[in-house]
Amino acid sequence: RAMGVETTNGKVLIPESLSKEIITYAQEENLLRKYGTRVQTKGTQGYPVLVKKAKAQRIKTERALDNPIPQTDINFDEVFLNPSEIDALVLITKKLLAMTDMPVEQTVIEELKKSYVEEEANFFFNSTDNPGSLIQKAVAFNPGNMEVYDKLVRLKNSVPTSKLKNSR
Repeated sequence: RAMGVETTNGKVLIPESLSKEIITYAQEENLLRKYGTRVQTKGTQGYPVLVKKAKAQRIKTERALDNPIPQTDINFDEVFLNPSEIDALVLITKKLLAMTDMPVEQTVIEELKKSYVEEEANFFFNSTDNPGSLIQKAVAFNPGNMEVYDKLVRLKNSVPTSKLKNSR
């Protein structure tokens, strides 16, 4: 945000191309970034989240005055967004850069990409601090009294096809 981070020897700047490279990598690797929708809000206002969808009805005959269209309910819940930042600082000596022909800068960039995505995914999927994380929204899988094979088939079929084709 401040176009640099204060360190003991001055400010460290991140080129815009590098930040775009890291964000692009995060969008490719993190499923919630890949399939999620980005919504910008102003200030600290709440964001409405649909919690109960509308229910449509089917009727085989034409509606009459004695058979009006029934009302359906839609419910919204308000979620307050709490922004958080992920950062990392890697210090490399000039001596290391002079000693090796290995592309140290590219290795550092690759490791930073992986580190950012790992931390972000952990926040999205496993964080107890994030009320929107998937672990907070998870419910226990309770198939009832079924045979083991039926349980496995039901568990396999509960994953959406788009996720299933990329899973192992």
